[in-house]
Amino acid sequence: MVNAVQMTSEALAYATLGGLAIALLVSIYTDIRYRLIFNKINIAIAIGAPLFWLASGGFNLTDISVHLLTAAITFSVFAVAFHFGAMAGGDVKLFAAWQRSWAAAIPNWAMNLRSPQLSWVF
Repeated sequence: MVNAVQMTSEALAYATLGGLAIALLVSIYTDIRYRLIFNKINIAIAIGAPLFWLASGGFNLTDISVHLLTAAITFSVFAVAFHFGAMAGGDVKLFAAWQRSWAAAIPNWAMNLRSPQLSWVF
């Protein structure tokens, strides 16, 4: 039997992943259509990260420091690419926000998930 807290955090994890998917689709659309990635989308992705960390159980100091370190490294590498004209500033911010927020947490969350609905994925 699944307790209510576990079910609530699973629902929150699914909701934040859905929000991430929507934000990434919107950023793809605006990048193709207007050649812009709006700061509102990057901020929403970055703010959704702590909710996902909380729901997936990765809300300890070690995991948060790893997320922030990888985001800083990602931002630095892509800032160099921006400096040489290889990519735009919105792309740099999007990659850093995505890396800070989600990249390291999704595999850990997916492997720890014991949902019968997703048993076909693993």
